[in-house]
Amino acid sequence: MSKKHIRKGRVFMLFALTVGTIVGADTIRRDFFAEYDSSIIVDGSFMATQTTPQNNNAPATMLNNNGSAPAQSASGITYLGYSEMNIPASKLSSGLLAVYKTGDAMAPVCSADMSFVSDVKNEFYHLRSNDIQLDTQACEALNRMMSDYNNATGLSNFVLYSTTQAYTGEDSVYTRSFAESASGLTVDLAVKGSSRVLEYDGCDKEAWITENCANYGFVVRYPQGCQSATGEAECVWHLRYVGDVHASIMKQNNLTLDEYNSWLKKYTIASPYRTTFNGVSYEIYYTAYMGDSTPVRVPVSGNYTISGNNTDGFVVTALK
Repeated sequence: MSKKHIRKGRVFMLFALTVGTIVGADTIRRDFFAEYDSSIIVDGSFMATQTTPQNNNAPATMLNNNGSAPAQSASGITYLGYSEMNIPASKLSSGLLAVYKTGDAMAPVCSADMSFVSDVKNEFYHLRSNDIQLDTQACEALNRMMSDYNNATGLSNFVLYSTTQAYTGEDSVYTRSFAESASGLTVDLAVKGSSRVLEYDGCDKEAWITENCANYGFVVRYPQGCQSATGEAECVWHLRYVGDVHASIMKQNNLTLDEYNSWLKKYTIASPYRTTFNGVSYEIYYTAYMGDSTPVRVPVSGNYTISGNNTDGFVVTALK
């Protein structure tokens, strides 16, 4: 039986043809997607990259993916699967994780997606006023939380007292107000008594809210014993919406929002924090603020959000 000899020339030509086909297909794909300006929201709902057509009416909190080449570090390391976005300085104060304190140079702005709570609320809580507005995502989470509170306790006695502007009038049960309320991401809760509205103190059956709010993306913004970290005395009735993934991590590690942002700084694109929530895997990492334009590495494919911390950097949260 004669032996069949492999002709090296033919093998080389076949290999070159295969490579050329792949490169050509990739070029066509890139040219096709270049017609679109992929967008992401500064935190809020996760958005897919490279699949969202340009929206000329996009709110001010939206940033555009410039479709740049794979991200490369200063040391020359290329991060395959990531591209680089330039985030303007104006976005440092935007996002679910931004920390707002009285006297901040960059004042908070309301979420781009706000709802009148009276239009979307369920029957399991009350409103002090029908003109109260709240971030739409936070509003949906509040509805779920109050429905589950009713299922667990049989009560529907909470009053959404304030959101974007703390109500501190002469007849108010509260006298404190907070700069972060202007973000549209906070809720001040009170309790409906038999004859008047009462301050929520986190006790009795109503304690269910503070014990379980993290499951719905809320945290007690100013917990007991954390004044050195937050700059504010305990305030159990003032909740902040940060999203369920971040709220879960904060609760697990017993961190305030201020402490959480500091804690995240040790997790970078080179060594991100990885976690699983409700069966979904996430990758979270911090990028330091660099002035007028900050290069931030984001996944080329998949979903992610970016939040400024209103101090010195941005946090990327990506589904993996």
